Amino acid sequence: MTELTGMVQQGASVQESLPLQQGMITVLFEKNFRSVRPALLNLNRQYQEIIHTSFCAQMEGELGIEIILVRGENFRIRSLERELMGRRGVRSVRLTLIPS
Repeated sequence: MTELTGMVQQGASVQESLPLQQGMITVLFEKNFRSVRPALLNLNRQYQEIIHTSFCAQMEGELGIEIILVRGENFRIRSLERELMGRRGVRSVRLTLIPS
């Protein structure tokens, strides 16, 4: 039991010491998919610990753009990126990390 506790504590300390990344995620989406904006807002709530701010603009034509500024652990940022890519109506997701 103590061996398991030690492994869990060691795993927690390794996770705490991971370097934080920062950057932005640019999302192009189709405005005519009514489910896209609510899905993006839901993801903003799910990942609020790494999202610094987000900005959404309606472009001419059928596209909208959302720019999300992120700061956090790499695996959480990549997880958000994958979630965005999997959304119906999302045309493009681009992650740009800024070196610390």
